[in-house]
Amino acid sequence: MGPHGNYKRSDTPGGRAALRWVACACLAAIAGLAEAQGVDRTSPAARRGPALAGITAEPPVRIRVGRRLTEATVWAEGGLTLSAPGAERTLRFGQSVRVRHSQQGFVVTGDNGRSFRWEAPSLMATPLRPDALHFEKTRLPGSLALVRYAGRMDAVNHTSLEQYLPGVLERELYPKWRPAAYRAQAVAARSYALWERGRSAGRHFDLESTTASQAYAGRSTRAVAIRAVADTRGVVLAYRDRVLPAFYSSSTGGTSQDATSAFPDRVDDLPPLRGGPRGSWGQASPMWRWSAITRDEADVSARVRAWGRANRSPAAELGELASIRVAARSAAGRPTVFEVRDRRRRSVRLACEQLRAACNYAGGGIGPLPRGKVLPSSYFTVRIGRGAVRFENGRGYGHGVGLGQWGAQGMAEAGQDHPQILAHFYPGARLVRAYE
Repeated sequence: MGPHGNYKRSDTPGGRAALRWVACACLAAIAGLAEAQGVDRTSPAARRGPALAGITAEPPVRIRVGRRLTEATVWAEGGLTLSAPGAERTLRFGQSVRVRHSQQGFVVTGDNGRSFRWEAPSLMATPLRPDALHFEKTRLPGSLALVRYAGRMDAVNHTSLEQYLPGVLERELYPKWRPAAYRAQAVAARSYALWERGRSAGRHFDLESTTASQAYAGRSTRAVAIRAVADTRGVVLAYRDRVLPAFYSSSTGGTSQDATSAFPDRVDDLPPLRGGPRGSWGQASPMWRWSAITRDEADVSARVRAWGRANRSPAAELGELASIRVAARSAAGRPTVFEVRDRRRRSVRLACEQLRAACNYAGGGIGPLPRGKVLPSSYFTVRIGRGAVRFENGRGYGHGVGLGQWGAQGMAEAGQDHPQILAHFYPGARLVRAYE
């Protein structure tokens, strides 16, 4: 890998994020946002990551870039084709085509204004010129599948893993951050994507284009992102003989979280994903320490109940909340379990990220919270009284498992390269080149 290291299958150790502070990877693991669709979540690939021996070449990936759509516009400089899987019919269009979902399939309208019906479970849009495809306002590498699903249609970008990753880095990191931080993020994002891909059996997509998986900007032109992916091509974090589920978030607040505490029943207890003190590298983050957030007690109670109904949790039966207390902490002192009690003394224990998701929940007729009221992390203490819930002593942004992006940047500014950054945040993991 040029000046940045040599990786082998051995035991050798080895944008817009600025506006949103980057919430976290794998929010789906917290809130159950991605459909199961037959995924075996008890398999080794689902809980520990895919086996390195099974990766022989750069894999394709499918990213859901549009969800439950009624219509979509696809266009490409130089024209495009539409085809259906398993059918010989392939039609060539001008620069753009509009596709509308119908009960029997799709209604397709070319840029000449002519429309026709196409009965098929899905359509594949492929540009006649490489790298010329656009979905709505986003430029995409590869091709785009429009898939009938749940009474509407999903838009799914089909591309290669290495073409996908620069678009992740563009959305996850600030444009002027150090190349070493970009390289560390590239390795973590590649490893995470392979883990998600291993969990996608039976689904028509592998990853979301949002923080439900990894934020994705489509085809990136950011030079530092493209170079970081090229410099680390095929390199993943590994533990024993498997790709590590390399979770990451914006800021750990100085102490990372155990993966099994953030995502109970989703991952095995892997040493590189255990939390611990991570120093003050990320203290430049605006969310390293965050101010107390005061919320209306009735609103928090309603959101917790609604989250409970949506997730089949006993929290659905709680009344007005009387207390929320830290019931368990990690060895490093970070909250792992909260006990939520209502005024009738009924109580429910929720994992740390379950509580955050519940308090921030929007749905079932409850609208989203204003930005300043959203809980940035589950690293806090709580007081309830006089009709208010006050979240205090807040630290960090995101779930806190694995790499902290602000910490990676701090280490890069101090002259450390990505192997040192990754060893700091994933102790015991190896850097391995999974494919050339």
